[in-house]
Amino acid sequence: MQHRGVWIPGLVLSGILLSGCDELVLPPPSTVDVSEIKGEVIKELDKRYKEAKLDDLAGKQVFFKSEDFGSKPLGVNFYKDGTWRNDIGNFGNYTVDGTTVLVVDQAGLEIPHVFTNEIVKIGSVAEVPTTGLKYKVSVTKITSAVDPEELAATEKQNEPEPEDAPDEIDGYKVVGFAELSDFKFEVPDDPATDPKAKAILEKNVIPKKVRALDKKKIAIKGYMLPLRVEEGLITEFLVLRDQSACCFGAVPKINEWISVRMPKGKGVKPVMDVPIYFFGKFKVGEVLENDYLVGIYEMDGDKIGGPL
Repeated sequence: MQHRGVWIPGLVLSGILLSGCDELVLPPPSTVDVSEIKGEVIKELDKRYKEAKLDDLAGKQVFFKSEDFGSKPLGVNFYKDGTWRNDIGNFGNYTVDGTTVLVVDQAGLEIPHVFTNEIVKIGSVAEVPTTGLKYKVSVTKITSAVDPEELAATEKQNEPEPEDAPDEIDGYKVVGFAELSDFKFEVPDDPATDPKAKAILEKNVIPKKVRALDKKKIAIKGYMLPLRVEEGLITEFLVLRDQSACCFGAVPKINEWISVRMPKGKGVKPVMDVPIYFFGKFKVGEVLENDYLVGIYEMDGDKIGGPL
């Protein structure tokens, strides 16, 4: 009589002998000492939620994706002590009032996120009405929050090595956002014609070293946010300091972006989620639209290039 091995999903029964009297004869028990078997403890999978109440966000991580910027989802962890921390190193405090989550970042900037319902689900959208930039974020996933100490340790491990940027590239002076954003610039909520707004604007001072870059050819490294597309090419876009501008809890300050216009007929291909160099003639000064301040940096774009 032949020996047969019978395959059952997840289990192999081999060496089973079928005797003439239909007896099952099993192989001898294993002599392996199971105490010597070693391995890593399997961590419990993060709990996922279908929905969450805004007044019960503590202990949860909500992933947000920009509806306008087209970037990757960003995880934001909410804690019982009223603090939050996202997975790229931003942090601060938060409060909930009805359908609004008011986020205060580490610099003290208040950023309201206005939902349409007190219960958020996958696909729920929040409007983020901020001065200069207005956008929407949608919820892509809700899980249990990551321990803040573990998150901070991960962030430290993932910190990029400081890079040595050249002083000049192809005749363009290399400038960094660390220099362009190293000062406070208050943005009024009212039009510049309002006396209070006018007083705020008059009090703001752009440093001389930044003013000196006006009408100069510069190269700056940042992230592209397309604004206008013509025949498949980007003709107007923002250069952002980092990707935290695209999602919950880290609205860029007015000195952390540059509005760029390319010459007619010289649009560029979209490059998303990758920091690259942008080249052009830099302009420094208040930019008003319908008497509202919408920016302080502009650029007449010449070209874009990869990271060096």
